[in-house]
Amino acid sequence: MSGNLGSANHDEIRWEAPEHFNIFRDRKPHIGFGHGAHVCIGMHLARLESTMIFDTLVDRLPGLRLDPAAPSPYVSGTYFRSPQHLKVVWD
Repeated sequence: MSGNLGSANHDEIRWEAPEHFNIFRDRKPHIGFGHGAHVCIGMHLARLESTMIFDTLVDRLPGLRLDPAAPSPYVSGTYFRSPQHLKVVWD
């Protein structure tokens, strides 16, 4: 496998608008937790924790949503790619 790790999961052929932050994007296999011999052994726990956190957040704050007036989140980082913050509003 050749290429730049920073370009992983950004293939326009595979992902619609790969640079656009969209939590509702169709789920497809990705290499966010590594692959093969280098797969993250904690990935299942991380997915479970994330699901519990976001389900609880949405259940307790049902009016929480991304701020439509804010610019799109900027995703950066080489190994841990994520937005630095998410601007939200809550009714």
